[in-house]
Amino acid sequence: MVLRLPSKLTFPLLFLTLAAFSACKPDEPAIYNPKLDEMTEFLNSLPVHPTKTELNSASRSLKSRAEIIKKYKSPVSFQEAKEFYLKSLSERDWHFAEDYKPKHKGRNRGERILYFTRDEFVLSVHYAGERNSDLGWDYAVRIAHPPDWREKIS
Repeated sequence: MVLRLPSKLTFPLLFLTLAAFSACKPDEPAIYNPKLDEMTEFLNSLPVHPTKTELNSASRSLKSRAEIIKKYKSPVSFQEAKEFYLKSLSERDWHFAEDYKPKHKGRNRGERILYFTRDEFVLSVHYAGERNSDLGWDYAVRIAHPPDWREKIS
C-alpha cells in the first residue's frame, strides 16, 4: 500500500523533514582534546577573588577546540575584579588584550568582558552587569583553545 499525499502537502512536509534532519546533525563530534588538561591546570592555578562563590563549571572538548567555563556569584564591583585579574594574571604571564563592552539587544546593560592571552589560549572574565538576574551568575571565567574572541557565555 502506497500513501499518497495531496500535492499541496508534499512540498511543506518534505521541507519540514529536511529541516528536522539538518538540525539534528552535530557540527563536530565531542572527543577528548589534549589541550583540556593543560587548560584545567591553568585554571586551577589561578587565584579566585575571596568574595567569589563558584556556582558551577563546564567543559567542552571537540577535535579542533576546547573550553572550560566556571561561573561565580560575587558582590565585588567590576572595577575591583578588573584590578584583581589584571594583577594576578599578569604575574602568571597572561597578557591583557581587551576590555570589551558587549551589547544585549542593542544596548549595554553593564556587561564587561576582559580578555587575556597566553601562548595559544584565551582567558576571559565576563562580568554580567545588570543581566546577572537573567543569567544566574555575576562572573564567568572562561579559558579556550584556540583563541576565539567574543564567544558568548550564557
